[in-house]
Amino acid sequence: MDRRLIAAMTLLLAGPVSAACSFKNDGDATFQNTLDPACNGLYTYTESDDSGDNIALGFPPPLPVASQTAVTGFRDYASLFARHQDLMTTSAGMSGQVLGQTLAGRDIWIYRLGDPDSSDADGRTEGAVLINGGIHAREWQSPESATELIETLVETQADAYWGQYLYENLNVLVLPVLNIDGFTTTQANHDQVSGIASYPREGRMRRKNLRDAISGTAIDQSLVTPADNYQGVDLNRNSGVGFDSGLPNNSDDVTSLIYHGPSPQSEPETQALQSAAALGPGTSLRFYSDLHSFQRSFLAVYSNNTRRNRTQDRLAAAMLRVPTNDYSYSVSSFGSEIGTTDAWFGITYDVPAWTTEIEPRGGAQDYGFNPVSHSGFILPDQEIPRVRDEIAQTMMLGFYYMAGPAHVQAIRIAEAGGGPVVYQATWGTGVTRSLSVASDAGLVAGRTYEVWVGFDKPMRWGAGGGTAIQFPGQSVTMNPAVRLEYGAGSSATSLSVGSGSWLAAAGGPGVGYQRYGFDAWMGTVSIPATAATAPAVISVSTTDFAGLQMDGDARTAAGWSGGHWTGYEGDFGTATDSGGTDCGFHPHVADTAGASTPSGSKTCAAKQSSAGGGGGGGGGGGGAIWLLLALPLAGSLRRRRGTV
Repeated sequence: MDRRLIAAMTLLLAGPVSAACSFKNDGDATFQNTLDPACNGLYTYTESDDSGDNIALGFPPPLPVASQTAVTGFRDYASLFARHQDLMTTSAGMSGQVLGQTLAGRDIWIYRLGDPDSSDADGRTEGAVLINGGIHAREWQSPESATELIETLVETQADAYWGQYLYENLNVLVLPVLNIDGFTTTQANHDQVSGIASYPREGRMRRKNLRDAISGTAIDQSLVTPADNYQGVDLNRNSGVGFDSGLPNNSDDVTSLIYHGPSPQSEPETQALQSAAALGPGTSLRFYSDLHSFQRSFLAVYSNNTRRNRTQDRLAAAMLRVPTNDYSYSVSSFGSEIGTTDAWFGITYDVPAWTTEIEPRGGAQDYGFNPVSHSGFILPDQEIPRVRDEIAQTMMLGFYYMAGPAHVQAIRIAEAGGGPVVYQATWGTGVTRSLSVASDAGLVAGRTYEVWVGFDKPMRWGAGGGTAIQFPGQSVTMNPAVRLEYGAGSSATSLSVGSGSWLAAAGGPGVGYQRYGFDAWMGTVSIPATAATAPAVISVSTTDFAGLQMDGDARTAAGWSGGHWTGYEGDFGTATDSGGTDCGFHPHVADTAGASTPSGSKTCAAKQSSAGGGGGGGGGGGGAIWLLLALPLAGSLRRRRGTV
């Protein structure tokens, strides 16, 4: 999984580890003779004792804890599974099913989180996202983070806020532990490893599943039977996209750390994971991520779809900003696949997809002591509460982003101080929407009005006091750009709707939010006393709290198909991947109360002078944002796969 391991292996491969145990020169540190006693030493992880057959980590080796609720540390598999099952039976918003069995006969469960109707507000099949956990046995951070994600989704499904928005508009699929056989092996040997002291491979450091290459059945979990210690298939090399590609970092050696298996999709775990997409269903899938450790990075592959690549870049940029410790983003070019799950889902379903490498970044040195080989897989107990919270929050932000761009759903204009409503209009629902205008009496010269703007999703993050703030790590312009434009030629006037705020209390048009906290904003505008009767338009431009620009034309519902957004328009009503300004609401200005409604309509300035945004096509890679993201990574892109 980590690229830095390659550097360590280079040192190891420079010479024999001992006279009896050395590495094959194959780039993945496979032992020459896995049955040699010198390659099968038994070692014990300790906090500080490095004598004899002990390996000092520099912190207490984590011990799996029997607890359904989260602890300062790691739970054992039985407790994690019990927690998943309990949440499934007690939450109306969570269901689960068995996708298959491991080689040892353990059920592989996936859980669906979302409302039962599977339809979004426009009556379409909801978009879907899929998160996989525990594909590599030794990476305990992954099942913990996946479980925290499930817990967060359940706890927030009725929060009248972003959790409820996701509950009602997205189909979230979480497979918390894929490699159950390997995971339980590592937990049964929580401080025991075998191999050589500088490169432990079995017990707590098992990576692969338990396939015996000869019998095809599950090997045992014992470290004292070396004949099968290094067997197993790397489930992150077993996918059909890039299987046995001949590229570095996948292997046909059955004892290799990165053995790809006898054939594509040969493993029941791989088959179960790939069948999970059908629950989306696959045609609705919008995002996939495979949770690993260690490295603090997103490792992705580009496809030949430049629009998909561009959205992946933008999504990654938003999600990278959430965790406290910096994460990086690294992308391989199309054609460099080696059987990983992110490449399979990303290319098969044409969606943003990557491997999420959780902390630490470079191993034990992140915590101020000397590293030992592979110690980076073992996160200190005290770090996991923060890490699992941040990963859950990061994934939730990604879900919110891929649920789709916001659109202005309704506008209400009333005379300030509790005066009459002079304009109110609402878009209906459906793939194609119609605007219903309930009132259009005219904004009278010399008077001040309150302009209420309602969106179809929560647009800002909240604080305990009901104040809109930045989502962790994000930096968006807090207030929308709302303008009242009227008149033509030299008489054209554009007034900023200001002194506004996002609404944290319920109440609906003119009072509070519609359905979710901070899905509505209200400001004021004063009409000059000299204003003449004229058609007007309200222009609105803003992003949601993840930085996704709103839909510039609410007449068509935004969705996802073919690896890009659909029904998502820019300033000129053309297809885009970056949105634009909405100019779909047309009140009018009147010189006196009761003046006749003027004929014609007003075209907003954005549709007259904007250069447009985003475009439907585009060149290679992912545009300018990719260049910014890529600069610090240029030296690592070609070798980005490491041993993910």
